[in-house]
Amino acid sequence: GAEERGPYESTALPTVLDSSMAFAGDPPVQVVDKDGIFNAAGVGAFAQDSGVVAVGGGYQMVAIMGPQSSGKSTLLNHLFGTGFREMNAEEGRSQTTQGIWVSRSHKLEHCTLVLDLEGSDGRERGEDDTAFERQAALFALALADVLLVNIWCHDIGREAGAGKPLMKTILQVHLKLLQDVGKRTHLVFVIRDKSKKTPLASLQSVLKEDLQKIWDSIPKPPHVVDRPLEDFFQVMYVALSSYEEREEEFKAELVMMRQRFDPDHEESFVKPESKLPGSALAMSAERLWEVVHSHKDLNLPAHKVMVANIRCKEIMTERLADLQKDQAWEALSNEASEGSVPQFGSTVAGLMSSCLSGYDEEAQYFDQNVRKERRADLLRSLHDIGAPLLAQQQQFALDDVSKALKERLAGADGGSETFAEASDAALSEARELIASAAAALHVDVDGVGVLAEEEEQGSAHLRQRAAALVEDVRAARVGA
Repeated sequence: GAEERGPYESTALPTVLDSSMAFAGDPPVQVVDKDGIFNAAGVGAFAQDSGVVAVGGGYQMVAIMGPQSSGKSTLLNHLFGTGFREMNAEEGRSQTTQGIWVSRSHKLEHCTLVLDLEGSDGRERGEDDTAFERQAALFALALADVLLVNIWCHDIGREAGAGKPLMKTILQVHLKLLQDVGKRTHLVFVIRDKSKKTPLASLQSVLKEDLQKIWDSIPKPPHVVDRPLEDFFQVMYVALSSYEEREEEFKAELVMMRQRFDPDHEESFVKPESKLPGSALAMSAERLWEVVHSHKDLNLPAHKVMVANIRCKEIMTERLADLQKDQAWEALSNEASEGSVPQFGSTVAGLMSSCLSGYDEEAQYFDQNVRKERRADLLRSLHDIGAPLLAQQQQFALDDVSKALKERLAGADGGSETFAEASDAALSEARELIASAAAALHVDVDGVGVLAEEEEQGSAHLRQRAAALVEDVRAARVGA
């Protein structure tokens, strides 16, 4: 969190923290700096290095908000094994977490990414500068599966405490996400430094009452005004002992809390839901921040469609390029230009099917309609690169049919059968050859005839040419 002034107290923070200055695990990566600049290169590299790209949609995101110097980074480091910088108590409370940072948990089997947000109510930004806090809250709510709200036990119920303005910010900002009708945010209030005397139930009761009062007081759009808070938030509560005074109890409580980030735990904080795959996370986050930071309305469903359009088009282009560079495709192209290729249709179909399977695997987590549209585009592109090869093969088939017809008709000279009999027999044999060629050239990809129109036209052309050739031979005989 916004806890401590470490060695990097100057205004220019590095975009990767030195882990020796932190807790444990890999160095965190800065997502957004204190000036609101998104670290695209760093986040892209983090997505690869952290393994989130490889897990598709099988990851979860946890973010934390809370007052400055409330021990957010300390909590994250002990809970998730991350390496966020913590406060040096001897130097006093000041802002160590500037902007937004990300790390991966090394204490959970399920791929879990953790966002540490700059603390609220920090004097470094001034009392009136809440713009960044609101932007960071909106960014976190849009990305995270769970938002941890770190709050001092002694602040609960106090009008002047740091907790109430933060709760109001979260509820107000969340209204900006309500175009995403299905998004129900999981809020976990982490009550810090709870004394043994105060029961959790009474703290919960006060927090619930405060939340309800804030929800009732904030302006809401007409379609939301009569709906309860519970329609939009699932609120849970956890109380922790003081880290400084009762460290062993604090750590034991975190072991129990950590188990609840397992999606299969009966009291899990996380509910599995479809999300953009890890391969699109960096781009999605960058586009989200662009919208949030420019104070534009954030429409999450539209954002997901936009990301899907970009990524599915990229995946389509990559898979098509991979096919064309494939040695098997290059070999087939060369063979197809030199003569008839046995099993041409099944060979092409196999390569195209592999290309489509690669697309389907990478695109499976994106918006269904976009995914299908881009797949149709890929099929059209496969058609376009397959059609010239088919045309070459059809020409070789025509040469074979013409040669067989001429040889068959030549045998009618001076033989026992009449020319009419020989031409009928030759045409029948030609039709069999054409049908055989059509079967060999047919490209069937998952039940779709990718080149069906060209195949039908080619077969019709072969039949016409065969009939015309017979007529040419007949006319030549009559004229002789």
